[in-house]
Amino acid sequence: MPERLVVSFRGVVSRRSSPGGTRSAGEDYLARALALKKRAEAFGATLCAWSAQTFSFDFDVEELEEAVALAIAAARPGPAVPARERFGVGIAQGSLDVVGECGSLAALSWGQPLLSAVALARDAKPGEVLVDPELPAMKSGRLAPAQHQPSGAEGVALDLAAPWRSPEPAAPAWREPGRLIGRTRELDQMAVPVGCLGIVRARPGAGGTRFLEELVHQANPSRVLFLGPVGSSREPLGAVRRALARSAAKDGAPTLPERLRAPLHRLLAGEGADLWSVAEVLDAWLAPEGGRFAMLVVDDAADVNPVSLEAVVHAINVRGAFRMIARLAEDSTLPSALAAVPAGSTLELDALPVAEAQELAAAFVEGELPAEAARRCATAGAGLPLAIDQAVLEHLEGTSPAVPGGRAPAAGGADPSAAIARRFAASGAGERAVLTALALLGGDASEAMLDELSVGMVGLEARHALAANTLSARGWLTRPEPGWLKLRSRTAVAAILGAVPTRTQREWHLAAAEMPARTAGPSAVETPPGTPSSVVTAIWRRGWPATRRGAARAPLESAQKTLLAFAEQCDPALTTEVRRELGILRASLPPPPPSVRPPLDGLEHGTALPMGKTDSVRDPFDTVLDEAMFARFDPARSVPPPLSPRLPAAAASVLGDA
Repeated sequence: MPERLVVSFRGVVSRRSSPGGTRSAGEDYLARALALKKRAEAFGATLCAWSAQTFSFDFDVEELEEAVALAIAAARPGPAVPARERFGVGIAQGSLDVVGECGSLAALSWGQPLLSAVALARDAKPGEVLVDPELPAMKSGRLAPAQHQPSGAEGVALDLAAPWRSPEPAAPAWREPGRLIGRTRELDQMAVPVGCLGIVRARPGAGGTRFLEELVHQANPSRVLFLGPVGSSREPLGAVRRALARSAAKDGAPTLPERLRAPLHRLLAGEGADLWSVAEVLDAWLAPEGGRFAMLVVDDAADVNPVSLEAVVHAINVRGAFRMIARLAEDSTLPSALAAVPAGSTLELDALPVAEAQELAAAFVEGELPAEAARRCATAGAGLPLAIDQAVLEHLEGTSPAVPGGRAPAAGGADPSAAIARRFAASGAGERAVLTALALLGGDASEAMLDELSVGMVGLEARHALAANTLSARGWLTRPEPGWLKLRSRTAVAAILGAVPTRTQREWHLAAAEMPARTAGPSAVETPPGTPSSVVTAIWRRGWPATRRGAARAPLESAQKTLLAFAEQCDPALTTEVRRELGILRASLPPPPPSVRPPLDGLEHGTALPMGKTDSVRDPFDTVLDEAMFARFDPARSVPPPLSPRLPAAAASVLGDA
């Protein structure tokens, strides 16, 4: 039995005559009923029942708007019909059976919705529409009830003046602002000559990473490499490996000399390579092109593994043919390796002024945030962009602790870690599992790895959360390349790990320790301080053999010392055993050649580049650039095929056999 919508009408036949005495009251009623029938048929309705004073039409359930329009037209026909002679109307919905056909425009029917609609029409006063309270549109709030309801009636009186509720305005959606807000002065101040290093100092959450991205956009380099500690901070050369793999996946690999293919293959495979070969790979990767220079960016430079920093310093000292910019925390010391690079500009990012903080808060929802809410979010963030960001997200999600119900963010103070922890706790179990897995894997991992780790811990709920893509819409994640997810800040990595319940930390760490041997390589695992000794044992036994193989090809003593110091904090006895193995297996290689730059034909000292004033197409140096400098870089004609987009862990496979 199909669901149908039934509208019943009850008319009143008065004893008056029509104006002029040309028509009796019965004839007038019949004329109005026939006119209503024609209008109903025009709406697609079918006459399904009638009696002396009632008649009913049935509609398809999708034709609710037409049914309501017909009901209101009958109840409010206009001033020509006296109020007491208007139709009373009833509306109901349910299964209806056809019991007989009466031509093409009528079909006798029977069913509960017909009985209900007729009963409601009999109860309705002239000019009133009563709706069955079980009607789906009334239960969902789509139809608006009248302000004054009749006493004792079974149905709900419909508001004839405004029968439809206004749709609720869509909630503002969070979006990453498309432009940098509040840093124009700093952009103008930043100047970095070719072959030099610019320094940006910013406390966590001050928008340092976003500022670096804007610097790159303004400089319009020929090619760019982003190095950071996310994902592989304890892997020797891990930052360089990740940067090259991601650059190849997003922009393709440049033409490289034949002799550099084997070192690049080994590096991307996680097997290690000698430091000088890596430096030459970086120099060739960042070679000038089309009259523009390339740029190498180091984010959170103090936390990048020392071997990666040594490699980039040797690379810039090959010819000094690209620019470097590094970000440091406001109180951290410049790594000793970077101190050997000639200095460019140094600036510090302060908190945003009040007006710009409010502008940033509004920009996260593209101006849809009310002015008062933007002011509260800016106050909660105290000018710190990440704290403002989290205050806006808490406001949208209703997790702010300021007011019961979460309608306003807390005023005063700027602690993005606390806000991140609150939002993490308010997330679903599947979302928490995905975020925990991503944080344990260093904040930057493939979807396949996240699926394996999170589903193994909590089940399919994590897979559903990963597939729903809601974490990106809620400001947790970005997609640096297809198939990969990355937490938007390192602050979030620490805050999420700190929010993992103590009782489950050991199980999570053990599961994460099993990942490297099956996925991205034996040494590419992030191991936060405080990892249980059993996990350290698993990491050492799986990861150290590959690290030893890399150490036999490159001077990785500093990386070895870092790993040993970390292990000794967790398991001194195991560390002693490893030191004993190293004493037998350690090999040494001669140091790389001294860092002596060939001259750049008059540009060996560099010229300041105003980062915020760069031409959008050509590097400013193209007016004085000696073409011989570009001719000096003559890659071999035998080149590998271009890299197609792929997962960084599998980068080596697309290069072919060296």
